[in-house]
Amino acid sequence: MKTSMDGAKIVKIVKVVLLTPLLVHGLSACHAPEAEAPKIAPPVVQAQSILYSASSPQLAVIKTFKVQVQAQRDVELTGRLGWDEDHTSRITAPVAGRVLHLDVQAGQAVSNGHVLAKLSSPDFGQAQADAARARADVLQAQRTLDRARELEAAGAMARRELEAAQADRDRAGAEQARSAARLAGYGNAASGSDQLFALRSPISGWVVERNANIGQEVRPDQSGPGVPALFVISDPRRLWVNFDVPEGLAGQVRPGISIDLRLDALSNQATTTTQVIQVADSLDPQTRTLRVRAALPNPDRSLKAEMFVHGTLHLTTAEPQPMIPSQAVVLVEGKHYVFVQTEPGHFTRRQIQAEDAGIAQIRVRSGLKADEQIVTEGSLMLQQVLANAGVHG
Repeated sequence: MKTSMDGAKIVKIVKVVLLTPLLVHGLSACHAPEAEAPKIAPPVVQAQSILYSASSPQLAVIKTFKVQVQAQRDVELTGRLGWDEDHTSRITAPVAGRVLHLDVQAGQAVSNGHVLAKLSSPDFGQAQADAARARADVLQAQRTLDRARELEAAGAMARRELEAAQADRDRAGAEQARSAARLAGYGNAASGSDQLFALRSPISGWVVERNANIGQEVRPDQSGPGVPALFVISDPRRLWVNFDVPEGLAGQVRPGISIDLRLDALSNQATTTTQVIQVADSLDPQTRTLRVRAALPNPDRSLKAEMFVHGTLHLTTAEPQPMIPSQAVVLVEGKHYVFVQTEPGHFTRRQIQAEDAGIAQIRVRSGLKADEQIVTEGSLMLQQVLANAGVHG
């Protein structure tokens, strides 16, 4: 019994002796110093150039773009549908007054001369009274002239008095013509003095807007930018498409250029092709864009004014120039720069002459050649490297 217990103790002692070197090695391994991470060499800056080592992790965030030169390119624009102003009339009141009656509703077809509304206008009543008085004066002057001629023929009146009667008749006739022209200018030649002015449509079409209400006070000075017309008459079967083209494309856009239109508002997103019919002679001083207009037939009236439309403008340049993404350009002290990759890991900053060429596009007038590789992602990081090295514009 004692012998077996002593044997068990001997086995335990042997195990401890055998495991001790392993435990000591393990503890020493836990306290061993960590291996140092390899150091990454910083980029080398030489004048306008930056050189990265092949193992630099910063190269992973740099993306390049191959410069392309295109003689013909497409420019994407966003426009808006509007009324064809060649077949549109915005009607305001030529006299002060109050709306008594409305004769049309929005969407109604009207013809030239159709009465849109009736106004009670003291000013128009005064014009009617002036015309009536002028007609009466002409009649009176004519009778006086006839009597003068009879008396002068009988020798009972001097020639001078006959001539004065003739002059009075001519003056009355001139006043009658003036008052009649004033009424005609209002579009109303009715006799009487009822002060009832009929506001008429000067063209045929549809009432696309009606901003008049019964009892509304109107004046001739209630017109101009920002003030809606009482009525807008147009032909919805003819629409205009208005685009704002960037200033950099002003020299390439001209009437006759084709443009593809896509209207997202329609369920089938139909695409149609039309042509530029007019190019503005001046830029918008606020947006620095050029207004370009195209015509769009709308025979079924399915398209509506103020709809947004996407247009693809097809341009052909006489002197092809490189086109690059706008994100590749860095602006430093008012100058435009790009970073050109001359070889893997080697980037050189180069100044260019550039101009806006549409959405996210830049046209390079000088400083780049076709097939050169430029940085599109990471250019700001490269610029910061130069700035940290004391290299400025």
